[in-house]
Amino acid sequence: PIRTKEGDRIRSCFIAKPDTVLIAADYSQIELRLLAHMANVKLLKQAFSENKDIHRSTAAEMFEIAEDQVSSEMRRHAKQINFGIIYGISSFGLATRLNITMGRAKDFIQKYFEKYPEIKTYIHDIVELCRRDSYVETLIGRRLYFPNINIKTPALKSVIERAVINAPIQGSASDAIKKAMVNIESNLQYRNLKADLLL
Repeated sequence: PIRTKEGDRIRSCFIAKPDTVLIAADYSQIELRLLAHMANVKLLKQAFSENKDIHRSTAAEMFEIAEDQVSSEMRRHAKQINFGIIYGISSFGLATRLNITMGRAKDFIQKYFEKYPEIKTYIHDIVELCRRDSYVETLIGRRLYFPNINIKTPALKSVIERAVINAPIQGSASDAIKKAMVNIESNLQYRNLKADLLL
């Protein structure tokens, strides 16, 4: 983790050999980008294509204000909702994360789906598809099976449905990272660089 004392201490344990450096590379907000693509969310896609701060952009949409009027608290709320939606967050879960009432959290989620209706449609469709087929797929067609999707127990049902919503997005992110790692390794060999892919 970044920006925590514990994270700094853990990172300090990784030491490069003399005359070398460690490089950490990652995709910026890959899950949200994948959600924007997979659900064809026009406003999110536009924000990403314009290289905007996606959480500030979401906050501006939700609070119906200009982006330069978004407070740090508004941005924080939007960030929690953006990432929470990927994991099928409930109003209770959001209320707990943001330390707000259930009613306010419910209003936030409702407003989010009003601003990004494609996400609500995507969530509904992916769960229905899984109920029919017992699996979902990543963008490259890798299947993720959920044989208990039609379970009747309400608590277990909601846990499985949240996993179903998340699996194609998180799974596609994993596929993209693995593809990048394969490309990096072959590129290092092709260029005959004195570098190794560690993780």
